[in-house]
Amino acid sequence: MCRFACPVAEATKNERHTPWGKQAALYEVRRARQALDRETARTFHACLGCHGSVSFCLHGIDVPAELFRARAEAVSSGVYRPAPWVPARLAASGTPFPGSPRERQAELLPHPDPGAAWLLFPGCAGLAGEGDDVRAAARLATLSRPGGYRTTERVFCGGYPLAALGYASAFEEHRARLSAALAGADRILSLCPACLPILRAAAPTGALVIHPLTLAARLMEEGKINPSKPFPGRAAYHDPCHLARDERLGPPARRVLAGVFERGLAEFLWNGVETRCAGGGGGLPATYPRASWRILEARLEEFDRTGAEALVTSCSNCLRRFRRARPGGIVLDAMDALLRAAEILEPGPGDGVPR
Repeated sequence: MCRFACPVAEATKNERHTPWGKQAALYEVRRARQALDRETARTFHACLGCHGSVSFCLHGIDVPAELFRARAEAVSSGVYRPAPWVPARLAASGTPFPGSPRERQAELLPHPDPGAAWLLFPGCAGLAGEGDDVRAAARLATLSRPGGYRTTERVFCGGYPLAALGYASAFEEHRARLSAALAGADRILSLCPACLPILRAAAPTGALVIHPLTLAARLMEEGKINPSKPFPGRAAYHDPCHLARDERLGPPARRVLAGVFERGLAEFLWNGVETRCAGGGGGLPATYPRASWRILEARLEEFDRTGAEALVTSCSNCLRRFRRARPGGIVLDAMDALLRAAEILEPGPGDGVPR
């Protein structure tokens, strides 16, 4: 029923990696019929956490949630500790990526206002990318409320990589630091789709935590953004998994992009709540790098079949991966494209648009 909906199983051609295969292995472990050994624990990591199978499951089983809990058990028991550099880097610098997130944030967001209404949380992938999506989010905050944005000074990642890889203790410690960093914030913009629920749990009670795409749609409805100078050609929009399925932002994304390209939008075969992941979720690039890359290539082959000239998305991690796989191609952040078509932002680096 849902086996076709798992990009990992499609990439590895391994029956154990289908949603049924992973759940069956977990069932055997739970009933002590199978030992939780390293190989079984690795099977639990053959999941992007994209909720693709949930969209098609007639029983409503949240396979990723079950597998993430099993990963945490494997880590706590010492059976399997994947990508140990992730918790080490996060503890040392605040990001799983190389480099200084503090310096990068200061470069991309040089004018934070401590009294601003919006707290802008770029996330680790946003700070590791070209930065056009981060600058666009900052501009949206400025258009929305006087004073622009403010930022955190010590915490730069929501902690999703820790949760996805099973480092539950490290995640709880990180979440405590995150809660302290978000104290007093009542409006938070998070560029990372996967970290939205984490930030909502860590933020003060009643705080509004949204993705910049939601804010862009509201500003368009208020008449504050008008894409009067569209890009030439046509684009295809890649729905990020968590935004499409968990946040239900597929229709707003298309309303935001409706006038941004002269020839409109083309659609991926798999779109909306049935979208396919770009291969960067669930810690898969660290645990199954070949499968992660094959999933990305499959998504790009699907893009090629749309006939569109530009690939547009609204996930910092997807943006990084698409650009790495298609150097020189036209790969755009949705909010950046909107603001440039409205002549509110100047072109940024890395998107492949001729200037």
